[in-house]
Parts: sequence; C-alpha cells; structure tokens
Amino acid sequence: MQVKKGEEITREFYFDNISDSSIWLKWEITKNTLPENWGYSLCDNRICYNTVPSSAYMEPIAIGDFGFMKLAVWNTTEGSGEIELRISDEQSKQESYILFIVEHKPEIPPQKTLTIYPNPVGNERLVSLSYDLDRFEYAEIINFIGTSVKEIELQQSDQLSIDLNGLPQGVYFIRFTSKDNTHRKTIRIVLN
Repeated sequence: MQVKKGEEITREFYFDNISDSSIWLKWEITKNTLPENWGYSLCDNRICYNTVPSSAYMEPIAIGDFGFMKLAVWNTTEGSGEIELRISDEQSKQESYILFIVEHKPEIPPQKTLTIYPNPVGNERLVSLSYDLDRFEYAEIINFIGTSVKEIELQQSDQLSIDLNGLPQGVYFIRFTSKDNTHRKTIRIVLN
C-alpha cells in the first residue's frame, strides 16, 4: 500500500468460517521491518492494539461469520517496510500468512505547463512565455520551412517576454531545449 505523509491508510484481510463449528485463531508477527518512527496499529476481530503485541488470540469466529486483520499506518517519512503475520487455528494444524507491504515515496511536484500568449500574435509582435525553468534553458524560433530565425537563452524566472519584431506574418515554431538535450518541447505560434 502507498501512504503519504500526514495521512492514515488502512488495509484489511477477512477470513470466513466455513467449518461446522466456531474457530479460535491466534496471530503472531513473523516479520516487521516498518521504520521505527512510523505510527501504526493492528486490529483483529477482538481489539485494536495501540502498542502492537508480538502475538494475540482473536475472539472465536462463529459458523458462517468472519474474522479480520487490519493494519493502519500514519505520519510516515520516506521509506518502506513490511509486516508479516502468521494466523493459525488453536491447535496450529492450519496456518496462513498475511504480508502487508507499505511504502512512502516522496511526492513529485506537478510540472508547470509551457504556455505562450497571445497566440496568434498580433501587431505588437511580443509574446509572454511561462515555462518550467528546471527543464528548459534554450529556445529557438524556427520558420515554417525549418530555418532558425532567432535563438534565446532563457532567464532565471518563470516568465519571459520574447520580441518577435522584424518577423513577417506566418507560422513559426518555438523549440525549447534543455542544456543536455534530454528535454525538448515545440510549440506552434502564428504571427498575424
């Protein structure tokens, strides 16, 4: 399960009693690699534990009823871990394992979109540009037949104005490129 910092997430497992009598189950933790600074609790069909014991017995599960195990995790930092439980009947004749795998990856901030306005461009021949500076360092104005007509080194700000005076009416492309050439984006503009 994926969990984010500041939120609580839970996962549950249910098991049905399909036998012809009540069953008594016990559980024990066979593996716990959750980071120590994470908050978590375990619940079964009898109780929710604030401090998680290494083992416990559940209430008897009546014929046709069900039992459950639930893990709740909250206030996590980056990391991952697992809790494995062994569930067995009172005579330990049958056993099953439940494995909870939990990870918290850092949130990826949303990417800014690359926008140019106005488009089409009027007589003022000036466009404003909003872009993600982390990705693009250069811009190049290319005419309809593929010839580069202007190169621009992008400044350290989120917005930039590009002067297109001297360019005749027509369709152009602005190609944005990162310094290492790993990111590219091309936007079509029209000069009226």
